[in-house]
Amino acid sequence: MNAFNRIVIVLLLLILIPVLSYFFIVPHVVLGELGAWATAMSQTLWQMNPVMRLAGGIAAAVVVDILFLFLIYLELRRPKKKYIHVQKITGGVATLSVDSIVQQIQYRLDPVEGVIKVKPEVTAKGQKVRVAVDVLVQAGYNLPELASRLVDEVKEVITHDLGLQPAGDPVIRMKVSAPPKGRKPVVPSLPKSEPEGEKPIEPVEDAQKVE
Repeated sequence: MNAFNRIVIVLLLLILIPVLSYFFIVPHVVLGELGAWATAMSQTLWQMNPVMRLAGGIAAAVVVDILFLFLIYLELRRPKKKYIHVQKITGGVATLSVDSIVQQIQYRLDPVEGVIKVKPEVTAKGQKVRVAVDVLVQAGYNLPELASRLVDEVKEVITHDLGLQPAGDPVIRMKVSAPPKGRKPVVPSLPKSEPEGEKPIEPVEDAQKVE
């Protein structure tokens, strides 16, 4: 929201600089033009159908009110916590960024057999962390066993490697990839059979002499 606020303020200032400069230099011209425009607009509105004029005004008011309320909500909502206190230390205070926790979980889960892609989501709940991981799994693996191993790996990273306190058990959201298209079975080639008929006469190695 801070970046959005800066963009809005810069745009407003860029618009107000020429407008106010023109107003201060020739205020009588600006006020005269505004008065003429306001008079013409008022006459146009008076000539409109009262029902249409009222409906259009209510619709415009609702849209503007919703937009302003949304901007107020964005401004007042609590930003996400970016750092979490490490619990298992003594004699000082240490914090760990949420991005670092995500990277550590990815580093631990990527080599697991059967895992294609992982996308952890880490949120802070007070001084604890809640972890949910979207996992893309290869087809043909035992999903309950794989899910149990991933849960154990996440717990090991959070509690042992990073020294954080989990807010509940990790959530593993698994999606199985499409199995590869099966190849057509290869039919072994059979030996060619001899054509039916008389068998060829085998040559005789030791021909007998005809007396």
